[in-house]
Amino acid sequence: NGLAIVMIEAQMRQYHVGGSGPWLPKEDIVGMTITALFAMAAAVVWSRIPRVSSWLPAPLASVILTTIFAIVCESAGMSRRTLKDVAGTETFVGGRTTLPSWDFPPAGVNWHDGHMW
Repeated sequence: NGLAIVMIEAQMRQYHVGGSGPWLPKEDIVGMTITALFAMAAAVVWSRIPRVSSWLPAPLASVILTTIFAIVCESAGMSRRTLKDVAGTETFVGGRTTLPSWDFPPAGVNWHDGHMW
């Protein structure tokens, strides 16, 4: 039970502007809470569907269903916070060009002597 309290306390900063500022508007807090409850319910319900849960894990199904839920809620007029809102636009500048190049097999590997490096 103590661990649950610590986890809840750590998540409470998500309800503040900038993590430590004033509380977010009531609409944002309600929307975030409803989305979190929907995600938990989707994971629990999905895991109890016998045939489907064997080929699509409940956590992945929950992510997919919650994403669809958030898009539907936004189109209905409910506001939502995205990673861009929390981390800032500059976090996502660069796109694919910022990823490291694919280097496999690594340069200098001799596949015939049994040693990788």
